[in-house]
Amino acid sequence: MEKLTVSSQSAMFLQAARLVAELHQRASFDTGALLHELIEGAAESVPGAQYAGITVTQRRRRSQTAAATHRYPVMLDQIQNHYQQGPCLTAAAQQHSVRIDDLDADDRWPLYRQEALKQTPIRSILSFGMFREGATTAALNFYAEPVNAFNDGSVGLGLISRPTPRWCGTWCNVNSSSAPRLSPATTSARQKAC
Repeated sequence: MEKLTVSSQSAMFLQAARLVAELHQRASFDTGALLHELIEGAAESVPGAQYAGITVTQRRRRSQTAAATHRYPVMLDQIQNHYQQGPCLTAAAQQHSVRIDDLDADDRWPLYRQEALKQTPIRSILSFGMFREGATTAALNFYAEPVNAFNDGSVGLGLISRPTPRWCGTWCNVNSSSAPRLSPATTSARQKAC
């Protein structure tokens, strides 16, 4: 993977911040189209990312893929549903970041790992807890086929690519008067980007 210079990192952060700001300013939107645009732009902006998806979980229900750029995020969410373990579920539940540099060598979710390696070529995963509101949580996830696809720049851009509480509430049909709370890392990264 090529090393990012300060100027290339700054350009990528600026591009991602512009995308997020543009999407924030829309007064009305088609939720499905907005989700697709968000993850397409995020996948293009995050160094190393080939695919992206949003996983939404609700207590006593199976998690869902709210949006995906490819079939692999959907497949990986289905595997997580089946085994009730995996990086996206962990990121959503704990509202933090999960980074896997080599899925073949990572032993945190053994059942998920085994099936994911059988069914997909994905080897690197980067997941960010997006929000938690009551029994609903979500994660923004990035995927790549090569090992070690993500670096610290990827993590930084992934953090600022996460949506605002207003979007999350709309996506998951949460009452807008009780908007989901962003994790402290999201709030800090968003303040730096804007």
